Amino acid sequence: MRIKKIMLCLLLFAAGMYAQESVGFKDPNDIQPLLDYRLPDWGYNVFRLSLDLNGSDNSSKQRGYERNANNNSLNLVPGVKIYRESEKQILTLNGSVGISRKTESNTSISILPDSIYSKSNYKQYTVAYNFVVDWNYYLKGRHFLDLKLNVNQKYEEVKGKSLYQYRSVGQSRSSKTVQQRVETYSLLGYGFGRVRDVTHTIRAMRFRERARVVGIDALDDPKAVYKIAELLSKYSSYRTVYDRSQKYFWRDYYELFSDLEFDAYKHYYIADALSENIGSRFEGWKVSFGLSHITYFNQSMSTSIEKSKNKRYGAYLNFQYYKNYSLRNQFSTKISGNYEDLSVDEFVRYNPKSNFSCEIRNLTVLTDRITWSNIFSARVNYFKFNPKEEDITDLESKYYLDQKSFDLSTIFRYYIEDNVVLTANMQYLLSRPEFNNPRFNRQNSFTYNIGIDYYFDKSLF
Repeated sequence: MRIKKIMLCLLLFAAGMYAQESVGFKDPNDIQPLLDYRLPDWGYNVFRLSLDLNGSDNSSKQRGYERNANNNSLNLVPGVKIYRESEKQILTLNGSVGISRKTESNTSISILPDSIYSKSNYKQYTVAYNFVVDWNYYLKGRHFLDLKLNVNQKYEEVKGKSLYQYRSVGQSRSSKTVQQRVETYSLLGYGFGRVRDVTHTIRAMRFRERARVVGIDALDDPKAVYKIAELLSKYSSYRTVYDRSQKYFWRDYYELFSDLEFDAYKHYYIADALSENIGSRFEGWKVSFGLSHITYFNQSMSTSIEKSKNKRYGAYLNFQYYKNYSLRNQFSTKISGNYEDLSVDEFVRYNPKSNFSCEIRNLTVLTDRITWSNIFSARVNYFKFNPKEEDITDLESKYYLDQKSFDLSTIFRYYIEDNVVLTANMQYLLSRPEFNNPRFNRQNSFTYNIGIDYYFDKSLF
């Protein structure tokens, strides 16, 4: 009953906020620019080379001993990052290679009558590389290929020598350890449909609304909105490519409208649209399905050789749907399912894992005033462990894990500049973990947070 009262109060308060005049879109039902928007053909390349040289030399005297220690390391990391976006493809490629060399030396000498001398030297050599590809390539119309690849490999070699001498009698040792680790994840699938990021289009329309207020009507042209949207789609990439990102972003912005005059006030008033919270907005739907493969290999060689392997085969199905009913409201649904056959090693005969998740979200944004999100999510996880019959002595060694969770939450934010900030967050979670044990059958939790900042007076002297 208490939960219902809190929810009702929040809804009534929100209804009162809607009755107030809000600064925002002149025509919030004009969503045609979102439907007509097409991804621009653009991209960027970043090639880098990082070099680090570190070292230290320490000496000390303590309780009859003189100790010296020094270490040096050299790290060389070349890398590349490539991004491409268009109606034909969306490609992200990251690659890096790390090479490091580290030496360490420690010496200890006794200054007491019983002479003790010890010395150790270690050398470490490491090579590691990482390669990541995420590629959606449209074959024809709405049909596309879904490709993901992630490869991580590390090779490490450590050599050591030590000498311990007491009263002219010494003992020396040497050691060598080599470790190699390889992890790969690959996914290949087919999909149909298209989802476009229209956040930049909505923000470009806010540029147009603010330009009208300061008397600039040239941005009313739909072509001007699309030009701004294309530039805004690259906004985050300016920070990736340039150190002074704002300088180059606004340079390119004013090149689009070289015939217009913007004084400082007009510029900052329009640029303030970048600070507005309009959420992450998408439009469209798509479904994809395919196969996945994961491999893990680890090998360590010292006095003996130890190896471990892990292979996983799986299948996946994803569905996404986004609909902006107006410039203020977005409804979305995400559904995903995965199945994996976890054939870890010879001990495990059959080890399937499957999970299903669903999320329904409704976002309401009254620009400069109210942001309200309502989210419902459900998850089901299933895991079964089934060793070979000859490897177990009782049936309790077989078990399964069947988890179900349901999450209902609402996030509300009301904001009046320099006056009031109201935030509210409530969440109800119901989970049912089952471990073949009837005692674990249900868990409930309810959390809430309500905060208000009210400024009676703010003055600048």
